[in-house]
Amino acid sequence: QARHFASFQFPVLIMGDSGTEKQYLAECIHNASSFKNQPFFRFNCNGYEPKVTERILFDRLINGTETSDDHSVYNGPCTLYLREVSSLSLQAQFQLLQLIQDNATTVGSPGGNTCQNRFRVIMSTKYSLPELIRQGKFRRDLYYLISIATLQIPPLSQRREDIMGWVDYQMQSLSETYGRYIKFTKDAQKYLTDYNWPGNIIELRA
Repeated sequence: QARHFASFQFPVLIMGDSGTEKQYLAECIHNASSFKNQPFFRFNCNGYEPKVTERILFDRLINGTETSDDHSVYNGPCTLYLREVSSLSLQAQFQLLQLIQDNATTVGSPGGNTCQNRFRVIMSTKYSLPELIRQGKFRRDLYYLISIATLQIPPLSQRREDIMGWVDYQMQSLSETYGRYIKFTKDAQKYLTDYNWPGNIIELRA
């Protein structure tokens, strides 16, 4: 699904519990898309106060407005990854709605001409957006706009066949760092694959 969505330029919403590494999937989509040679910007929507979020996200990054504290603003084609989009204020959600709607879409004309989007938006959240809509904390129109292409990442406990792959990847990195070769016994592997990993990949890495 992710590979299929990468070939288009519409927004993608990635759902999943904390620690499922939704950003990895967003980067994979970017690297498989027509934006692969453009910057990949990451923005944590719950990392700032609402007014600061609006200034950084919409004035500096999207509109390319120079500010007194940062004159190196990028204003060109890019992929914009919004982590925890559910944390945006209702005002910021409205701005994001307008931003996506105003962004040019790729439309094939009878003559074969196309219009390239200036940016591509990928969003992620661990919360249920329909539930936040019922609570009046998330805009229904924005949800309809961004949920057409939705990817759900299951927790690690529901894809145990992936556990040892992540373990091997992590152990290879540690072996290179410390100059030691480490191999798990069969009992150790069984323990790792039987464990539920409530913290998902972040807990596994730790």
